[in-house]
Amino acid sequence: MLLAGWTSLRVDDIQSIQPESLRLSNRGLSFKLARTKTTGPGRIHGAVHGFVCREVSITGEDWMVVGMLSMQRDDMKYPRDYLTPGPPKDFSGFIPKIVAPPGLANYFRMVLSRLCTPRFAEGRWTLSEQLLLVPQTLNLFWTGHSARHFATQTAAAIGVDKEKRDYLGRWAIGRVGSNAYLHTSRQVVEAIQREILEALYKQVGAGGYDEQELLEDIKDFADRQGLIGYRLVRRHRILPIDRLDPRFTIAEDTDAEVENEDRHQRNLEAESGTMSGAAHPDSKEGPTYFVTISRRNGFRRLRLTGACPVQSWRCQEMEPVTDVALGAFDAVCLHCKRRIQQSEGQEDLDEDSESDADSSSTDAGKCDEEEHQDP
Repeated sequence: MLLAGWTSLRVDDIQSIQPESLRLSNRGLSFKLARTKTTGPGRIHGAVHGFVCREVSITGEDWMVVGMLSMQRDDMKYPRDYLTPGPPKDFSGFIPKIVAPPGLANYFRMVLSRLCTPRFAEGRWTLSEQLLLVPQTLNLFWTGHSARHFATQTAAAIGVDKEKRDYLGRWAIGRVGSNAYLHTSRQVVEAIQREILEALYKQVGAGGYDEQELLEDIKDFADRQGLIGYRLVRRHRILPIDRLDPRFTIAEDTDAEVENEDRHQRNLEAESGTMSGAAHPDSKEGPTYFVTISRRNGFRRLRLTGACPVQSWRCQEMEPVTDVALGAFDAVCLHCKRRIQQSEGQEDLDEDSESDADSSSTDAGKCDEEEHQDP
């Protein structure tokens, strides 16, 4: 899927890649396609090439090495004129059988349905295990041609000339002889891929990629599928990596979590009355902050000692935090948020300001029922 996205391949183009032609070097990845709709049987050009610049990675994961190592599996080592074999029924490996393009497109959707929402925390990328990036039927938004559109549309959006963009999808091959095309295409394609990668890290308006129209399409599609489009779109927004403070990159809650935590927060406040900040009589002075941990889903919420209706000594599972910069948490209690902002000198603790407007019932904070237990 990554290969198709960065080299503008259709699913049927993927199966036209000659496995023995895959090469990885310090410059990048290269391969040959035996046939494409651009060249096709009977055309004057034979096999054409595809390239991926070596620096291409959003998370820092060396996915090209991982891909090349996967090609060395024992069940992948057999002569064939297509790239991807099919899996057995239990998906435990590969069998010597080609996957037809419609089947490969469905496998793409299966992969998308298993992706968790990424977030940048504590200086590295992690996954919010409870938030699927493409839940339920949203995967039908992607087709066998979706990957082919990514690089070309992104390049167009950031102002790359059409003459250069045509090299991405191998449309430029008919303009010159095959030898001249081969010498020129790699240089042009790798330069465009670097520009796209750089645009993904910039703010919109400063040379960054503006994907608002695409997000609106996803939102409309999700709404038609009976999903909550505006929530799902937030999971797909590009994050300006160079401006992120890892301490304050918070995963959004699921709808169920919002509803449950709102209800039980109100119950807690009814029990506790106005927050007095009193500690348990048998406890010593606690840490400045603490993180409550849900037994149900492991959700971690940062709270401020003495400013939250939830008291650390009443929590079934919690971790003390002496410094917000060193704490690992998924969200911040809205009841404590303003006080934490003031103590940390941080104007905006949550990356997604829309979270505050999703429900007026969250003004008093949130608490998962399984985070709390009476003594």
